[in-house]
Amino acid sequence: MIPPSRGSPVVERQAIERLLRQVTSEQSREIKKEIKDQIRLAVHKSAIRTELVLHENERLKEALHNEKKRRQRGKPLLLQRPDTYAGGAVFWSPKKVQEARDRQVKQDAEKQLQQQQKEEEQEQWQRKKEDKAVQLEQRRQDAAAAKHRRMLQKQDEALQHEEKRIARDAEKQLRKDMREALKGKPRRAKAKQ
Repeated sequence: MIPPSRGSPVVERQAIERLLRQVTSEQSREIKKEIKDQIRLAVHKSAIRTELVLHENERLKEALHNEKKRRQRGKPLLLQRPDTYAGGAVFWSPKKVQEARDRQVKQDAEKQLQQQQKEEEQEQWQRKKEDKAVQLEQRRQDAAAAKHRRMLQKQDEALQHEEKRIARDAEKQLRKDMREALKGKPRRAKAKQ
């Protein structure tokens, strides 16, 4: 079993070769020399590839860091060209440079303010969307509860109607039985006399 990687590929390669020597010494009769050499070569190639990839990765990170440093440049000032600009060199007074810097600061502040407003509008829109979803879900639940209540009420009414019908039928049957009993008793009474 290969031990977990502890650091550099060289150390890992050495650990794998040590394991290979142990396996091959224990089973030297079963494994031929060619197979041992092929395994050793494959391990060596794999370790070298890993080492090259790590080295390349480090160099790419360094190049990216250097590129980011290089990109951090200042912005050009918003200096206004004079009306009689003929294409030559223009010299600006410190007052004009300061005014240009102030304009730049003001413009950056406005952009930041607009960005904040956009973010706030987005948050408000998101909150409204969530509120609508909550309200819609609440309406669905209310509608389902109302439907369930109506169904229970209809079942209750149907049950009451059925009980009334059964009571009426029982009362009719009782009256019928009483009439027959009254009709039958006097006749029997007359027959006995």
